[in-house]
Amino acid sequence: MADKIPGVEAGDLLVSIRQLHMLAVIDQNSGKIKWFHEGPWVRQHDPDITPDGNIHVYNNFVFKINRLSGSNIIELDPQNRITTVLYPADKQKGFFSRIFGSHQLLSNGNRIITESLYGRVFEINPEGMIVWEYIESYDEQFSALIEIAERYPRDYFRVDNWKCD
Repeated sequence: MADKIPGVEAGDLLVSIRQLHMLAVIDQNSGKIKWFHEGPWVRQHDPDITPDGNIHVYNNFVFKINRLSGSNIIELDPQNRITTVLYPADKQKGFFSRIFGSHQLLSNGNRIITESLYGRVFEINPEGMIVWEYIESYDEQFSALIEIAERYPRDYFRVDNWKCD
């Protein structure tokens, strides 16, 4: 991202200032804000820098007229400040988590999204189609909270012998 924003250097910190609906880049040594951008997100969090220097962010709250509110994943090009909604598009199944929630872009282009308050984790492909979903049910009426879900590579746990003595 340092190549896209004048004055930003590798090693600077990208932070989400949730209550101000702001993303900022801070000098890790001086604490000085070098760059910031407010909205269009509300109570956003979990910003990730993509390999091309853009930022993907989990937007907790979308205001819509004559429609139920929801959450979404937004991409920001920090150079020209253009935002794009990555998910959900108009016809795609929405999701909502007024607090918590996470997203993870996978190496195959899919994305895992955590809808925390509803105990739901799902994976979408680049076209926005749901590949799988999981809901952590508590009982017939409620589900358990899942704060974050993340995919780990198959070789994350390298154990030669799973035997217990």
